[in-house]
Amino acid sequence: MTYGNNLITISNMNIREELVKIQKSQRLTDKVMAHYFHITREYWNGIKNGKHPLSPKLEKMAIQKYPELIPIFLSENITISNNVVHREY
Repeated sequence: MTYGNNLITISNMNIREELVKIQKSQRLTDKVMAHYFHITREYWNGIKNGKHPLSPKLEKMAIQKYPELIPIFLSENITISNNVVHREY
């Protein structure tokens, strides 16, 4: 994601952790979570356990499904560098 001439880097670890909390609180199976994101249950399990990162596409899907994740993008955990890279959401 770009902001002016700066790249905003967002840790998807926070999003992953929040998705796992949502999954537990709503008592959703890995199969249901995988279905929401159009991925396999095995791939979701890898994301959930930190073995696979969330792609920008999956981050976008997560935010669309769970808008309560939006504040993570506005948190103090956002770091800014001078590199310019475009990231679509």
